[in-house]
Amino acid sequence: MKREYYSDSIFKFLRSSTEEILGILALNNDFALIQTQRGAWVAQIEILRKILTAHQGSIYLPLSNPKWVMLHSEQPIRHDCTFIL
Repeated sequence: MKREYYSDSIFKFLRSSTEEILGILALNNDFALIQTQRGAWVAQIEILRKILTAHQGSIYLPLSNPKWVMLHSEQPIRHDCTFIL
């Protein structure tokens, strides 16, 4: 079982449309997709796009907890970092 619904490089994430990412999330979602969850994913995608433009690495969203987002940055803020939001 995959722990994430979407995973890709940050480079590809930034170049994918919100609709494309949302579609992948929805296809891999094991739960009822309610409007509030869809809205939360769209907001997360928009926020992550703004803060990841200067970073390289991978992104995984969400993990087994639908409220978690994890990314691994190869271009560190201080050092190689993993963020869970």
